[in-house]
Amino acid sequence: MIRWGPLTKSLGQEICRALTQTHDVYVQEYLFYSLQDLPALKAGAGGVPFVVSWSDAAEVFRLGLEIDLAKLPRSVKSSSSSETARRLSS
Repeated sequence: MIRWGPLTKSLGQEICRALTQTHDVYVQEYLFYSLQDLPALKAGAGGVPFVVSWSDAAEVFRLGLEIDLAKLPRSVKSSSSSETARRLSS
């Protein structure tokens, strides 16, 4: 049986990377392994990594829409992650 999930996520990330390097666009990627109802999440229950509640996922999207694009680098090649983090936090 072929597991398409990891392959399609990798291909999607590569497409987004290529678009941002060739066009003046910003792409936000949100990767979730599993979305669960908040009452179903229990600390220390041995869940897999990247388990997120639906409400937390919604909050991530809301915050992503509030990002000031003027603070983002114009090119991925011209900025390191530490430079980007410093610029976004100021």
